[in-house]
Amino acid sequence: MRKLVLGAVLVPVLVVGAVRGARSPNSAHAASARDGVAIAVSRALEGRFVAPATRTAAGSRQAVARRVCEVTAPNLGEHVFYLEDSFAASQHRPFASALLIVTPVDGTHARITELRPRDIAALAGTCDRRSTSAQAAPVLAEQGCALIAEVRARGLTARTDGDRCPSVLNGAHHRSRTLTIDEDSLSVLDLGLTLTGDVAWGDPNSPVRYRRVTSAR
Repeated sequence: MRKLVLGAVLVPVLVVGAVRGARSPNSAHAASARDGVAIAVSRALEGRFVAPATRTAAGSRQAVARRVCEVTAPNLGEHVFYLEDSFAASQHRPFASALLIVTPVDGTHARITELRPRDIAALAGTCDRRSTSAQAAPVLAEQGCALIAEVRARGLTARTDGDRCPSVLNGAHHRSRTLTIDEDSLSVLDLGLTLTGDVAWGDPNSPVRYRRVTSAR
């Protein structure tokens, strides 16, 4: 069920828990090309990543840990993932979280739709839970940016769809995001842009780079 409120989409999300176990090795061959793309994007997204130390709100410097795991969310789709960003020294106390819905577009592209829980910690620790023991957790979330991902031989590159991700921070009109995932790394570049394309916030030359800690499935 979706309810429109002031342009935001409020979604009561039912998340059961993390999905365990690798996919069938024949699943990509048995699926259509569109399903194969969704599976390829899913495999690239999932895993544990670590970024170099960055300054916290308290002024200290800590490494950033990102965890992405597949979850069961029947009302959202077949390929749904939970993303959790936290400082390495304070696992399960995230400073950012999201649900990512992967939907195939064609044989080489997929849409990654982002839902942001209103309570950042509502699903904290989900990636450590087993679907057999996790309790259903209803979450209220708002729709965030959507990325169009292009699958490559050993990863993917995803970008926001035009100017459809609004941002008013520091005089920006919209946000631009580029996500690049390879076998052993992940990088994210977020920029705020004006109507004329000038950079309102962010550094075009300084994406956040993560090292992959666990291999993609």
